[in-house]
Parts: sequence; C-alpha cells; structure tokens
Amino acid sequence: MSAGPGPRWQTKLATAIHARAALRDGVAYVGTSGGEFHAIAMTDGRFKWTFAAGRGVFGEALATDDAVYFACDNGYLFKLDRAKGKELWRYDLGDERAAHPAAPARRQQRRLRLGFLATMDNFVYALDRESGQIIWRWQMPDAGSTSSDGGGQYRPHITMLDGISLDQLRTFIAAADEGSFSAAGRRLKRAQSVVSLTLANLEAQLGVKLFDRRARFPVLTDHGRALLADARAVTSLADLFKAQAKSLAGGLEPELSVIADVMLPTSIFTAAVAAFQQQFPSTLLRLDVESSALVEPVLSGRCALGIVGSWSVAPPQLTRERLLAVQLPMVVAPQHPLARHRKPIPMAALSEYIQLVHTDVSDRARGPSSVLSSRMWRLSHLGAKHAFLRAGFGFGSLPLHVVEQDLASGALVQIAIEDALPEDRSVVMSAVYRTDSPPGPAGRWFIDRLKSEDQLQRNRAGRAPKRAASRARRKR
Repeated sequence: MSAGPGPRWQTKLATAIHARAALRDGVAYVGTSGGEFHAIAMTDGRFKWTFAAGRGVFGEALATDDAVYFACDNGYLFKLDRAKGKELWRYDLGDERAAHPAAPARRQQRRLRLGFLATMDNFVYALDRESGQIIWRWQMPDAGSTSSDGGGQYRPHITMLDGISLDQLRTFIAAADEGSFSAAGRRLKRAQSVVSLTLANLEAQLGVKLFDRRARFPVLTDHGRALLADARAVTSLADLFKAQAKSLAGGLEPELSVIADVMLPTSIFTAAVAAFQQQFPSTLLRLDVESSALVEPVLSGRCALGIVGSWSVAPPQLTRERLLAVQLPMVVAPQHPLARHRKPIPMAALSEYIQLVHTDVSDRARGPSSVLSSRMWRLSHLGAKHAFLRAGFGFGSLPLHVVEQDLASGALVQIAIEDALPEDRSVVMSAVYRTDSPPGPAGRWFIDRLKSEDQLQRNRAGRAPKRAASRARRKR
C-alpha cells in the first residue's frame, strides 16, 4: 500500500515553535523559544536570514510590505528589515511580557503610521511604526470592572504621550468642525470656558498653536491644519478599537431603539419589524418614524440606529450603511397646468409655478436639494406636502409608495423634466449608527433584514407581471 505523498521539504529548527508563522510574499517568518527569529523560503525551506533576539519568541509576528515586527520575552518589541533581517528599532516594554503585534485597518494605515501591541499585563500600546515611539497606552479593565459614574459600563482611561488624552483630541476636532468654541461646547454639551481651557492645555502640551484667536472666530493655524488629520485618525482608530472590543464581548441587546425616515417604504419597514419580533422576542423594539431631525437622536445616543435619506448629513462620528433606493416620481394634480404637458418639461418653464420641497427643519442652513423653481414652499411634514400636491398648489416629488395609489386612480399625474439628474429621481436610504457603538447582534440582524427585504419585494414585483401574462394566455 502506498504511504501517500510526503512533505515537499522539512527544515529543522534548534528549539520549539509556539506560534504560527507570519507569511508574506513566499517567505515564512517565525520565532523560537531559543530566541532566534527566522525568515524561511516557502519554496524550498532555505533560511533567508536569522536574527538573534536574545530570549524566547512566543507570539506570532507581523509582516508588512517592507518590515517584520515581533515581541520577545525579554520585554522588547523589534522591527526588522524584511529583506535582510537587519534591526531597524526596538522598543523596551520593561517587565511586561507581550502578545503578538497587530496593524490597524488598511484604510487607517494610509492616514497614520500606527501599530498595536497587547501585553500580558493588560496594556495595549500604539506605536509609530516608522520611529518606534509610543503614541498612547491603554490599560484594559479587569473582568467585572465598572465605571465610577454608576452607568455600569467600564470607560477606559487612555493615557497619551505627555498626558494628551482622547478627550482633548475630540475637543480639538469639534472646535475645528464647528468653527467656534461655543458651538463646539454645544456639540460636546460643555461650557465654552471648558472647551477653551481644554484647547489651551492641549496647545501647551504640544508646544504649538492650533488656533489663531485674534479674529471674532478662531481659525486653524498651519500647524492646526496639519495636526487635524492625525487627530481624526487617532480618535477613529480608538473608536474602531472599542467597537471591536464590544463586538467580541457579544451579548444580545435587551433593547433596540430605531428612528426611521418616513421616506422608507412602509411595506419593507413593516415586514422587517414583524420578522424582528419573531426572531428576537426578548429584545424590546422602540420605534420612531419622523420626517426630519433624524440624525441628532443617534448622535446623542438616544437611538441606537437611524434610517435616513441621502440628504441627511452624517457627521464623522457616525457610520453610514446603504440600505436601498426609493423612487421619487415628480407629480402634480390633474388640474395643474403642468399636467397638460405630454413631453418632458423644460427647466425654464418650471419657474412659473410653485415647487413644494421637503426640507429638514434641523438642517435649514444647507437649504433644500433639487430646487427647480424660485417660487418654493418648504414643508417638513410629508403628509402636508402630499395634501398640497393633491390640492394642486404646486409640483413636487414624493416616494413612489406614497403616491402609487394616487397615480393609479388619477388623483395625481406624473410629469417628466428635461435634463433631470438621476439623483433627482430617487433617494438612497441608509442606516446610521455611532462608530464607537456599533449595532449588536439584534441591530445587525435588523439592518441586514432591511437590505434583504428590499430585494425580496423587488423580486416579487418582477414576478407579478409574468404571472399575470401566464394567466391571460391560459384564458385564451
């Protein structure tokens, strides 16, 4: 009997291996308990180079495009040249034994040169991958730790280099985004004096001025503009880090609060809610359906999940996921003069008539989208807009599921506009949630169900004409 195929090659190492090899471009990188770190060609098992680390290497290495990182039991994190095995730098962790290093998400690597390292003494380090300098260190909680504010949830304390905190960086970002310290205070729910003091302390610790305060409103300096992108990247990485920790902790939400735009098709929303109640009977579902001001409840944490239209501005603290597109036919009442047009109506002709525009009262500064006439009525209530259109007051667009019966009965007439943009004929509905508080199992299921329910209903709609045609042929 044949013994079967054997290994293509074997390479004997002097001491034991305790972790998987890191594989990159046909080379395996692995350390041993004897303190040697090897680069081995995967084609024939030849040693490309060997580095003497001094003590045992028990964790998995990290191989990037041009370097390899590993932690040694002597308390050092090493960075080696991946091609030659030459030491580029080492970072002394003191007496703390380290687990294997890790890189940030690929989209973050382009913005900030960070690498992560967890130690066996419950510390996580963020290091500059080029210089090996520490950026921040976070002490993970022991099991069962809770915050001192009575909220029952541990709030990690982030210690930054020279005492700089994530709170200071978030205050810096808020002031830059809002354009004034008072507006930043309102966003952060703090007094303006607290914002001013926080930023003054940050500038003192950094040794640079972030804002020029000589004008009425603070203006970012050149140094401030240069550091703002890094501040965003650091806080984004911290949010992703906490979100990953939350997802690993798992646990079904006892309650899911959702605020949805009235633009969301009722049939899709109803079907998803019914399925959710069957799937998660122990999770309390709280629902709000509104026509405006949908982002703020999610941003403040009152709602875990928002379903908004593409005109809603999602600030950088929120993650946005596309759900579905809703058709927006342009309609008028049959007695309206525009209803007599049988061909696409020129844009210039629309200026003679009132356009009814749905607008979000929480974001009036942006102005309404798709404005086609200088004579415009703003309406934040979708029901009022629907009634005004049926009454013949003007022209405007509404979701297809709202006017479908009116179009079928003749209570409203669809009109076509010359040179209308594709985005004027539909709106994209998206799920939004705080990046630092992503949906749990129930929330994630609800988002995915909305996506699949849209596809299911479109498939059913596509099959309906075929069934009708088939019945007609059988009658003949």
